[in-house]
Amino acid sequence: DHVLSRSDRLSDSFREYTYDWLKLDRTEPFAVNARLNVLGGGIQFNQALRSAMISEVEDLGAFVATSGGTFEDLFISNVSVTRNTQLMQVYGLNQAAPSNITEANAVRFPAEQRAGILTRAALLSSGSEAANPVLRGVHLGQDVLCVDFGSAPTNATEVFEATPAPYYVTNRERFHIKTTSNATCAGCHQRINPLGFAFSNYNSFGRYQETEPIFAENGDFIESFTTVDAEVDLSEILGRGTTANNAVELSQIVARQTSSRACFARKYSQYALGRPVDNDRDACKLEKAYDNLGNDRTLIDMIRTTALEPEFKMKRRLN
Repeated sequence: DHVLSRSDRLSDSFREYTYDWLKLDRTEPFAVNARLNVLGGGIQFNQALRSAMISEVEDLGAFVATSGGTFEDLFISNVSVTRNTQLMQVYGLNQAAPSNITEANAVRFPAEQRAGILTRAALLSSGSEAANPVLRGVHLGQDVLCVDFGSAPTNATEVFEATPAPYYVTNRERFHIKTTSNATCAGCHQRINPLGFAFSNYNSFGRYQETEPIFAENGDFIESFTTVDAEVDLSEILGRGTTANNAVELSQIVARQTSSRACFARKYSQYALGRPVDNDRDACKLEKAYDNLGNDRTLIDMIRTTALEPEFKMKRRLN
C-alpha cells in the first residue's frame, strides 16, 4: 500500500504496462509521400509526431489508473491528455490538456467521435496514406481480446497485391475485395475485417473523417470524396447478433466483454510477475485479477491485489 500511495510510481508503472500491453513499439514510422501530404493538410509527419502518439496512449492509461478509473474507462473515456501541438492538429483540438487533469477542467473529444484508447492515433496510424483495417483488426483481436487468428499464409502479401480493386471505392471496400476474393484468406478475414472496418471513420493517421478522398490510379487526387461506412456485424468474432455502427460503439462493446477483461487480467499478471502465466499454476491469481476488473472496482484495486501476491513481493525484493 505504501508503494501504491505514490501516484508518480503508479503512473510510471502503468505507462510502462500500457506500452507493453498494446505493443506501442509497433506504431509505424511515417513514409511520407504526396498522398499523405494531401491528407495531412500541413501536418508535419515525423518521428516527433509518432512519439507524441505513443506517449498519448501511455498517458491516457496512466490517467485512468491514477484517477480511480475502471477497466471500462480505458475504452470509453473521451478525455484528451495531449499537449503536443502536432497531435492536437491531427485531432482538431485547439486546447491542450491541463497539467493536472480533473473532471472539471478536462478537455474532451466529441463523444460521438472518440472513446478510449482504441480511438487514439497510435492505434490507428499506418504510417502511410492508406489506413490498414486488417492490422487494426488483428491488433484489437490479439492484444485486447486474446483471439488467436493463427498465422497468415506465407503468400498473403502477394495475394493481396495481385488482387485487383477499383481505385474509386472506399478503403474498406478495397480491403474487402482484396482479402475475401481468395477462399484461403476469406475464412480468417470474416473475423478480422469487421473489427478493423469499425474504425473506418479514422484515416491513416487517426484523423476523424466521414468521407475519404479518392486518388486516381496514377496517385493524383481527383478532387472527389466518397462516404465511409463504419457499420459492422461482429457475430463471427464477438457472438451472434453483435453489431456496431462505429468504433465508439465497438469500444463500448469491448469494454463490457468478458474476453477483453480476461485478456487484460492475463496480460497484466504476466507483466507484473515478469513471466508467462500458466492456466493451472496461476488460476487463483488470474481469477483475483479478473474479479478486480469488475464494474464496481477500479484499476487500483486490481493493481493492489496483484502487488500483494507473495511472488510479486519476492520479485520486487530480488529486483
